[in-house]
Amino acid sequence: MPYGLNVAHWDTLLTDSQLSLFFKQIAIINRAPSHVLSLHTHFADAGRIRQAMADHGYQHIHPLYVYKPNQNLKGTNQFIFAVDQILVGYKHSRNDIKLTFDDPNPTMRHNLLFSHSVNSRFSVSGNEPVNITQKHPGVAAYLGRVFCTPGDTVLVIGAGSGSEIIGFNRAGMNVVGVEKDAKQFRGCCSRLVQEKASIKKNISQHVREKAQIAHLKLQVSTFQHHDPDVDPKNLSSDDDEDVPPVTVPVVSDCVICGDPLNGDLGDCDLTTCEMSQLHVKCLMPKHDAGADCTHRFCSEACAALHTCAPKPASEPETTESTAETQQTE
Repeated sequence: MPYGLNVAHWDTLLTDSQLSLFFKQIAIINRAPSHVLSLHTHFADAGRIRQAMADHGYQHIHPLYVYKPNQNLKGTNQFIFAVDQILVGYKHSRNDIKLTFDDPNPTMRHNLLFSHSVNSRFSVSGNEPVNITQKHPGVAAYLGRVFCTPGDTVLVIGAGSGSEIIGFNRAGMNVVGVEKDAKQFRGCCSRLVQEKASIKKNISQHVREKAQIAHLKLQVSTFQHHDPDVDPKNLSSDDDEDVPPVTVPVVSDCVICGDPLNGDLGDCDLTTCEMSQLHVKCLMPKHDAGADCTHRFCSEACAALHTCAPKPASEPETTESTAETQQTE
């Protein structure tokens, strides 16, 4: 849904009458006896959209929060908006939909999704981004795996630059995309052509991203055991009787290249990074921080955060004599 932030000419909130017409149009074209509706919403408009969903027959409406841990810092002295919100509704009821989760562990079924940020928005011929609010395809792929089965048909209303089309297709869905804006429609078509042409590269990247997201989810599911003030040995077993044990996945593939782990293995040298059991050959060679630096990192981001990373040269300070001369002139 439009956020109403006016980041583009199409980003204006729907009026109440337009919102009602939107749901009526969905009812006309969607003849499925039961289906799921998921809408990206701005937090300030979520209450109004939720009420509209309920007024048009959707039940068990609830939010999904998409957390982007590596969201870039924009500005200072402010919070970083690293959480997106999706409203999910079921017609006619949630009981009509079979949800499929990757892991039976309850902590893996929280309404919190981990997603990578979009660091580079798709553009055509180096022009401005096709969609300034472009989402990561992994979000749609997750929704497809949970709410659908391979071969189901998904309708993407407002396809934008095509992230949802790509994500649902990766999850095995047949996808129909609708985009009103002519510029975004042409850009989406161009991106889909490129996606098909570079499918092998995209699959490799998708595998790496999936492994990184799984690592984040594991950290959340075992968070109680990382509290430095609590000894795991002293945790009461009575509180955990009904909670199935957390299964720690066995890392068998390098998350950078996706190949089986063998030969020389290493870890990222950034002390706060937990990327480990990687091929040494996949780690970045020592960065430009002097001949004495022998550190290796899993990504450029980690290299930039290390204490031995080169610091930008500061501007020379103005001496008092120079300042006095300028004032005299």
